[in-house]
Amino acid sequence: PVEYNKVMNSDFNAEITTSPLIFADEGVIVDRNNAAAASLVFRNLVADTAHFVNAKFKTPIPLRGALRVLICANDENGLPFKESLGADGIEAIVQRVMFIESDPAAATFIRKRGGREGIGRTWAPPTNAPGAIAEHLMWLRDNRTIAPAEGGRFMVTGRPTAWHREFGARQGIKPSTLQVTYTLLQRARAGLAGAPDGIKNDAESKCVWVRSRTILDAWDSLSRSFRAKPAAIKDSLRQLSAGNYKTVRMGKSSAKAYGIPWSAFVDAAVCDIEDLEEA
Repeated sequence: PVEYNKVMNSDFNAEITTSPLIFADEGVIVDRNNAAAASLVFRNLVADTAHFVNAKFKTPIPLRGALRVLICANDENGLPFKESLGADGIEAIVQRVMFIESDPAAATFIRKRGGREGIGRTWAPPTNAPGAIAEHLMWLRDNRTIAPAEGGRFMVTGRPTAWHREFGARQGIKPSTLQVTYTLLQRARAGLAGAPDGIKNDAESKCVWVRSRTILDAWDSLSRSFRAKPAAIKDSLRQLSAGNYKTVRMGKSSAKAYGIPWSAFVDAAVCDIEDLEEA
């Protein structure tokens, strides 16, 4: 399979001509360099049936066919998109994802049969020659028929799981997280009584530094949407900051804080760039 992050972060994607399967081990990695386009790249990879192939020193050529992305992760955050997606954007992603939860019994099954050095070599030989997995896939092709949901897309629509609901909720929290953060920033700027000291506007880095505790304490009184679990709010901060997390001095002390870029507030229509420049 082709490594997902190479396709996502490189100008050259000629590797996709070697396999229709793209693999993201330990989830899709979203950082400051690719955060702005992360969800768009994912949707294009799994939805488009034609892709342009860019190889070094060669003219781009079209590739016909639908690619499939396999994401393996140890938790439900395999798609940690930074953007504050709207309802339509969330639904577009949900329709494109089939969620399969791995049962611990699978690992036990493999270990009892010799693990990587036993059954592993039978299923996927180190020579890359077709192994038992390839043979089984051919058997499935000849003996099983997949019936997609009527009127559905990608053969997975109509089968929502707890993951789909949780993904939608986590994405839906982001606009509220941005709104609460900006409201607190306004209070701090105005010097209002009770204004928090766990927030700081950084014009040089063009981001707003905020401590998770500051958002958690203000959530119930300032959020315009719904009550949310602390873990979900922290996840929204982590994703909006795209990993920009470090110790920052604010007020009389220093503490770990998330750096949310100004562009996140503007993209979510929370405020204009001029509002942040003045803050």
